[in-house]
Amino acid sequence: KAPFNFGTKIDWKKKALQPADILQFTNAKFKGKMYSSYFPQHTAIIYKCNKKDVTVFHQNYNDKRLVDTLTMHLADLKGGTVDAYRPFAK
Repeated sequence: KAPFNFGTKIDWKKKALQPADILQFTNAKFKGKMYSSYFPQHTAIIYKCNKKDVTVFHQNYNDKRLVDTLTMHLADLKGGTVDAYRPFAK
């Protein structure tokens, strides 16, 4: 069991992600043609997504303390984990 209670855990490789899903990155290493990123421990909320890319709201990344957006291609994950959660109403 994950130490997070963000909602129902979903397998993002098998089930389509949707806005408001929560992503938890743990030692996640991404490497694409024009970029690389590393998220040792990071949480983000999906703003929009399609079959290839997700755009997330997140903060405290690259020395930015404000909420910002970031678009990434989850298939570029080369190491670590990305867990996805679907929030549920209380």
